[in-house]
Amino acid sequence: MSNPLEYDWQSFYQLNSDYQTHQKEYESLLSTLDKFYNHSIDIGCGKGRHLSLLSKYSKIIDGYDLVDYDTSVNHFYKGDIRHSFPELSTYDLVFSNGLFHHFEKKTANDLIVRMIDSVQDGTTIIFNLHSKKDSKFRQGLKISKDSYLCESGNESGQIHCFWGKNEIIQSFKNLKIQYLFESGKEGYKCWYVAGVKV
Repeated sequence: MSNPLEYDWQSFYQLNSDYQTHQKEYESLLSTLDKFYNHSIDIGCGKGRHLSLLSKYSKIIDGYDLVDYDTSVNHFYKGDIRHSFPELSTYDLVFSNGLFHHFEKKTANDLIVRMIDSVQDGTTIIFNLHSKKDSKFRQGLKISKDSYLCESGNESGQIHCFWGKNEIIQSFKNLKIQYLFESGKEGYKCWYVAGVKV
């Protein structure tokens, strides 16, 4: 299966309640940015595992996901980001964790560029991408440049794409990157990106 939308995400979240949430890294980013946001959105919010953290830094939080979960966001939008984003021009923080690596790399790149293009200048954008130094998910079938179909484990059947630091810097030129660092345990190394749309 190469379509992330065909994956049973509801079951995935039920079976993987301890799935690494990256809270420490995002807490570090948000506290370092030292800003309180008026209106934020979590794209790919899932069951809302980052809502508590985001609520420390934002007055209003909306969520957007493929699967309709019972979350405590102010507004929930259900949709497929490959076809449409919610209207992003009203947000001063756009956040996404663990979403973009589930597409082939070219598609992920295009989606991130479209997301950046959809926000107002000055909007903070925070997201993560799998690092090329990560090895756990490379044990699958290569389907395109830096993109693999995972063939084992809890994400069997899922695409994972991988990024290098310079690729991130070169790919998202209209994002003034403020923080870019690599973190995570072996098997789940990610780049954490925080920047402002310019």
